[in-house]
Amino acid sequence: MAKAIVSEVESILQHDTWKLVDRPKDKEVIGSRFVLRNKYHSDGTLERRKARLVARGFAQRPGFHFNETFAPVARMSSIRLLTALGARRSMHIRHLDIASAYLNGDIDEELFMEPPQLLEDALRIISTGPAARP
Repeated sequence: MAKAIVSEVESILQHDTWKLVDRPKDKEVIGSRFVLRNKYHSDGTLERRKARLVARGFAQRPGFHFNETFAPVARMSSIRLLTALGARRSMHIRHLDIASAYLNGDIDEELFMEPPQLLEDALRIISTGPAARP
């Protein structure tokens, strides 16, 4: 089990993002999966592996599953503009990363999502404590 998947599930549980329920018979259920990617240092060496739990959004229909979309991240054009303004005015520029920022967004719709593969394994590792972690 990838350490990144366990970390992602822990973050979801800490933020009380969702809860496990029995599959409803009268509701449509959206699939999900873990997306894994590598994060690199500026010199190209591997910094860490990262996992995200995502809904298979291609199965969602506007007006039925959701009414609007929103991502709590800055557009690249906004970052470029602020960087250019900072450089023009000889300002010091710093950046930060807010881990799991997307978990802080609210939705008004009731959604049901199929748990991804490996979720049970990750929950088992979390429940056994730090000694069993990869």
